Amino acid sequence: MSYSHRSLFSKSLQREPKDIQHVEPRRGASTSTKDSQALSVSQCVRQVARLLHQEIPRLQIRGEISNLRRAQSGHIYFTLKDRDAELACVLFRDVANRLRAKLEGEVIIDARLTLYKRSGRFQAQVLGLAHKGEGELRVELRERYERLRNEGLFNDTRKKELPRLTRDLALVTSRQGDALRDIQKVILSSQLPIRLHVFHASVQGQKSVDELLHALSTIEEQIHRFDAVIISRGGGAFEDLLSFSDERLIRYIAQMNLCTVAGVGHERDRMLIDEVTDIRAATPTHAAEIVCQHLKGTLEEWALLQERLHDQLRYRLDHAAHRLGLTASSIVSPKLVLERALHRISTLESTLERSIVDISKNAKELRTEFEMILERFSPRTLLGQKKALLNAHEYALKESLPDIDRLRVGLKSSLKQLQMAQTSSLKSKFSDLSRATEVLDSLSPLKTLGRGYCLARNERRNATLRSMRDFKVGDEYSLLVHDGRIQSKVLHIDLNKENKQES
Repeated sequence: MSYSHRSLFSKSLQREPKDIQHVEPRRGASTSTKDSQALSVSQCVRQVARLLHQEIPRLQIRGEISNLRRAQSGHIYFTLKDRDAELACVLFRDVANRLRAKLEGEVIIDARLTLYKRSGRFQAQVLGLAHKGEGELRVELRERYERLRNEGLFNDTRKKELPRLTRDLALVTSRQGDALRDIQKVILSSQLPIRLHVFHASVQGQKSVDELLHALSTIEEQIHRFDAVIISRGGGAFEDLLSFSDERLIRYIAQMNLCTVAGVGHERDRMLIDEVTDIRAATPTHAAEIVCQHLKGTLEEWALLQERLHDQLRYRLDHAAHRLGLTASSIVSPKLVLERALHRISTLESTLERSIVDISKNAKELRTEFEMILERFSPRTLLGQKKALLNAHEYALKESLPDIDRLRVGLKSSLKQLQMAQTSSLKSKFSDLSRATEVLDSLSPLKTLGRGYCLARNERRNATLRSMRDFKVGDEYSLLVHDGRIQSKVLHIDLNKENKQES
């Protein structure tokens, strides 16, 4: 025998129970014992129960169910038997409520051996139950899951999201099942514009996989008609849900272009279709609720956007109407504009007539005046005037030539005297500048620094340090020498005797 904790997609952990050592009494040993060495019934039962718990904690046992009895407490009692032996079994209420397998026929139980202390009855506490052969199916499903997962069929990266507007919904399920009624009820109660297209297929049995594949292929051929597809059925026993872990079905769903939603069984049911579809719902009702909530959220978002757009349009129309009103108030009546234009034209005609008369009169006067100007400025008259003026200038120039020569000689003499005076003045100024520079240089502090002296300054106080009293220990000061500046710090002050006496 062996025991294991079994789950659909987890490997079984098995180990053999430790061998129980049987100690035979020695021959000739006395069977009489003192009262102090005898065990009470309670002590004996507790030790046996502890031995069972430590040595054989959990087993898998195969047998046929008989004498099934359901207690008012919710516990279930039955006998597991084979050809040669029987074993009393108890299935407590919390485990029985989670169990989906039928309690009949030949089964394999996952149990812990216990001893009922009150009656001293040996029994098996059932922790799980499956029909014969179900364990092999779970191992096969586990291997199939691992193989398909390694191929990447269950990767989240390849899964699609529901379209924002999921209004044409394909449903693959049995027309006789509760799943169809549950989904129709959810869609009708949502009052959303969702059109449900039902494709019938058997959801269990030998033909179920072929019918499911046929329904899905029909939907794929009409993919432009649908936004998403729900594959659904109600709950059932483990063997009833095996069609939804078929490898052909899983591979076909993986390559579908439509968004797929699985709503198979109940929350505790987990088949391979839940891993490959884009969205997994706990129940058929939950699958319909997912689609409805998604569409409802999209419609609410669009309604909000529509309301914002309406507000924007209303604002812009009000603004345009306001501007149009302002423009209309500034527009003058066309009749009034025409009357003003006609009056303006009449005024211009009168002005034009008066201008023509004045121009005719002025033209005669201008002609007489122009003839006089032409006579005055004719080339012959102008040439005679220019010739007379030129003769007068020529005579004046001849008269002025002796004076020009005298002025030229005087100008040369004055220029020579000016140059000599300027040279003498510059020499005198340069001599004065040289003497002033020598005096300034002799008085310059830099000259003193060049003879080896230095100047101490406290830059922070912007003061020259002339006495020992200006220095304090720790102060920083600068020593100026003739070719730079030295940063120093007072470490010690040594006063001479006279300064010490004064202090």
